[in-house]
Amino acid sequence: STAATRFYIDNLTFRNGTASGFQRGGALDIALSGANATNEIWLENLVVRNNSGYFAGGINAYVDNGYIRLVNSLFDANSAPTTAAAHAALVVNASPAAYGRAVVVANSTFARGTCAGNPGSGYTRGCGIAINFGTGLTAEIANSVFHQNQIADLTAESGFTPDGNERVFVRDSLLPLANGTMPRTIATPVSGDPLFA
Repeated sequence: STAATRFYIDNLTFRNGTASGFQRGGALDIALSGANATNEIWLENLVVRNNSGYFAGGINAYVDNGYIRLVNSLFDANSAPTTAAAHAALVVNASPAAYGRAVVVANSTFARGTCAGNPGSGYTRGCGIAINFGTGLTAEIANSVFHQNQIADLTAESGFTPDGNERVFVRDSLLPLANGTMPRTIATPVSGDPLFA
């Protein structure tokens, strides 16, 4: 896109999608490219269940310059059989300072993700969600539940020339296991079994 775009996807169910070959996102693969425009992806009120893809079995979302927002959604039993990030991969290359956070995940549940792990440098990527973004950017995860995802619930990486200021802020969330190269700041963590029926 060459003009600023806010792309909404809301109030939908994605179920039993399968991506073949090296296709990312078994349910949805969306990319807003173009560094000269500020673009946003808003994912809201979604049910993403039983999807499978090469990477990011549920949703693969990429913004070259802008912001990704994922809220009020349920991700369950998605898979990435040969790599990682069973539920979602959220990637932002650059983001204007006015956003505060390049990626926001809130009021969502990520459960029973399975994957191969896609071993990286010194660790194995997890089967929950993956967040990857550019120099100096930050993400926030709030009021969310991660449960029974293989290897790790969150893999956070800065793959675009990190300067040491990249960070994921986690608050009021059940996030048992996270890995990756990006530091995490955790406030008021939730622990225990969420007792899903």
